[in-house]
Amino acid sequence: MTKSKPFFARYSLLILMAFAFATPLVIQGAQKAVKSNTNKVQDWLPKNFRETTELRWFRQHFVADQFVLISWDGCTLGDNPELPDAKPDDPRIERLAKFLVPNPDVKPARGEPAGYQGMFQAVTTARRLLDDLTSKPSEIPYLEARARLQGVLIGPDEKQTCIVVMLSDAAIKDFRGVLARSVADGKRLLRRKPGILWEALDQCGIPKDSVRLGGPPVENVAIDEEGGRTIARLGAISGVLGLVLAWWSLRSIRLTAIVFACGILSAAAGLAAVNWSGNTMDAVLMSMPSLLYVLAISGAIHLVNYYREAIKDHGLEGAPEEAIRLGWKPALLCSCTTGIGLGSLYVSDSEPIRKFGVFSALGVFLMLIMLFLLLPAALQMWPARAWLPKKGEDDDQPHQRHDPHAGTMWSEAVWSAVCSFLIRHNAVVTIGCILFISVVGYGVTKMHTSIDLLKLFDESARVRKDYRWLEQNVARLVPMEVVIRFPKDAIRDEEIDVEVDQIPDTLSLLERMEMVARIQETINRELGPGGRDLVGPPMAAATFAPSVPEGRDVWAVARRTTTNAQLEASHRNLTKSGYLATDASDGAELWRVSLRAAAFRNLDYGQFVESVRQIVEPVLAAQRLRQLVLRQLVADHPGESFAGDAVCI
Repeated sequence: MTKSKPFFARYSLLILMAFAFATPLVIQGAQKAVKSNTNKVQDWLPKNFRETTELRWFRQHFVADQFVLISWDGCTLGDNPELPDAKPDDPRIERLAKFLVPNPDVKPARGEPAGYQGMFQAVTTARRLLDDLTSKPSEIPYLEARARLQGVLIGPDEKQTCIVVMLSDAAIKDFRGVLARSVADGKRLLRRKPGILWEALDQCGIPKDSVRLGGPPVENVAIDEEGGRTIARLGAISGVLGLVLAWWSLRSIRLTAIVFACGILSAAAGLAAVNWSGNTMDAVLMSMPSLLYVLAISGAIHLVNYYREAIKDHGLEGAPEEAIRLGWKPALLCSCTTGIGLGSLYVSDSEPIRKFGVFSALGVFLMLIMLFLLLPAALQMWPARAWLPKKGEDDDQPHQRHDPHAGTMWSEAVWSAVCSFLIRHNAVVTIGCILFISVVGYGVTKMHTSIDLLKLFDESARVRKDYRWLEQNVARLVPMEVVIRFPKDAIRDEEIDVEVDQIPDTLSLLERMEMVARIQETINRELGPGGRDLVGPPMAAATFAPSVPEGRDVWAVARRTTTNAQLEASHRNLTKSGYLATDASDGAELWRVSLRAAAFRNLDYGQFVESVRQIVEPVLAAQRLRQLVLRQLVADHPGESFAGDAVCI
């Protein structure tokens, strides 16, 4: 009866052919996954958090945080054009604005492609806003209008200015293609080209080295670019370390190449799984390939060590099968525990952490395919004949049959001495390890979490340098929004007669704007440059409206009536400013107060949001008290008018 050939002796060629056919598909999937690397802050937010719901709601009603602030050396605002010998603005400002959005008077629907290559929806410059503020219907004096924009679009020197660009939905889907300094040129991997915005800057004669960009999309692109550099560095470092480890352990170019191939394919398979599942890479997931590569190298070296023992005991025939028989259980248990640990990250509220856990766990189990199929098939096809015992060698004296190019036996004496020491002094070693873990574990109590994206970058990173320059010379950049909601039944239409008893529960357009302006002023007083200096001057619809008349005499009442009529006539312009909207679901009026917080003040954003709530609440409480007082006055004096009267409480 003939003995059948071992499994890998029969099927190693087929297995290797299958891997040879599958490898191009895996590499292609890995390349697509790396190219899909994109980081958007909203994707990092837990979908079930209240803040995520509020952000989603805000973006449905306002053009949100998809803005890019652009400035450069020499981007300066000129003098009042009405003055004799007035210095003009930097001509490149208006040139770039018209280049990005040639028809500023044509307002596309929110997110609709417009402007240069359909990527830019709207452009705002300080000069255009000054012209709007100083002309009808607002007719604000030039110096007052400039003061309103200082710290927003005009720097503290009253000269340095900027351009603010709102991105279209097409640009939001491809931040890197628009904002990256260098992107792949189509299918030609080695050819690079500047992003669309950089092309426009070049067309307008603005030197790239002097340009500074800011805004949430810029941070997202910076994370993408740093992620790409990180995977390149990690890939190079882990690749070299893996090769050195494999060579140090195996002392064989052939076996090192086999182990290296298992590591590379394991990392590529993990990346390909991301692409095949329809997901995209992010900054956290970019660390997965290096993890899988190192784990695969380690597991392959362990199995090759079992393979060496099998050759020593049984010869080459059946050695791969014997190695798998001896090593499958520890390899599987190790991979299962690692996979379970990584998979447990799925309970995280952060989407990038969840994706890292899931795909790393999946990659660990894909790695087992390489270790249990590719590795033994390759060992069968290219056996390590140098490990065969030489004739006349005594198996009981392994040091006598050492071949310096055959394996790791040169280090057995060293590791035997280390193991003997650990066994003899096990109690001391155990106590020492416990003390070490305790000392290191104490450091966990000193850890602090942060959602400050800029802290993810090194001090020398371009994005940090740009942000510092912009905050010192133009304006602050970290966006935060406050929305005041007036229900439909609280809105008083001046064209419709209102009963006296309805006046306490309704507000005219002027009164609504006054309330928003008080909130704006209170935030500026407490948190702005004159207070704790945590935010720049807030922006709201009141910024674009004429000054509200003060006083309680007859003339003041008349001026307020006239101002309210002007506001009603310019309601559409207020809406176009982006700071006033209507909720289509219930007709409520939404007034936006836009804040820009300091990027380098180490803000605890949770406490900061709570501070804003505490500042706004007294204004709202005062409005509620005003409503109660008016109700009481109307109830006590039915049919009487209180226009211009003062109430002392």
